[in-house]
Amino acid sequence: MGTVVRVAVVLAAAFAAGLANGRLRGVPVIPDVRKILEQRRQHQSWREQTSIDLESLRQHLEVGFLVIDARPREQFEQGHLDAPMVMNIPAEEAADGFHIDRMLPYLGQPIVIYCASEACDSAETLWRVLRAWGFGSEVRVYHPGWEGMVAAGLPVGRGPDTTILPVTGEPLDATEEGGGG
Repeated sequence: MGTVVRVAVVLAAAFAAGLANGRLRGVPVIPDVRKILEQRRQHQSWREQTSIDLESLRQHLEVGFLVIDARPREQFEQGHLDAPMVMNIPAEEAADGFHIDRMLPYLGQPIVIYCASEACDSAETLWRVLRAWGFGSEVRVYHPGWEGMVAAGLPVGRGPDTTILPVTGEPLDATEEGGGG
């Protein structure tokens, strides 16, 4: 019987600790289903407003407009879209204020962002950063991401970001912290 009591005490303590941790982090005991559904609706609406399909992406590439890979630098170097104007701007770095100097020359121009996959949030993070920097409806997101590009047979490249900066005409120094800015 002593073992059963000890197990019950440990379970009760673990439950209490989990409940306290949830309270500190603002996690409700009972989720607000209406709030969750509204957040999903808003996210779906954002996806519809920002989405670019594969054919439109191909046309964007043919014209030579900018495409931004929002994945971390290591993933970009392992494989990325192979096109003349593909730039790596990791979403987390942009959110910390890096890369604005690389982006401002493209203000007002069509831009497509992608990240790893449908489930990846980096494209949305970078999209929100660009909006805060003054970019508007010219920024689209290829939601299937890198996985969708590979599945569609788009050209693949490897290696560091060598995008030429339009203002200086200098190649990006991939060794700089933050990727050049």
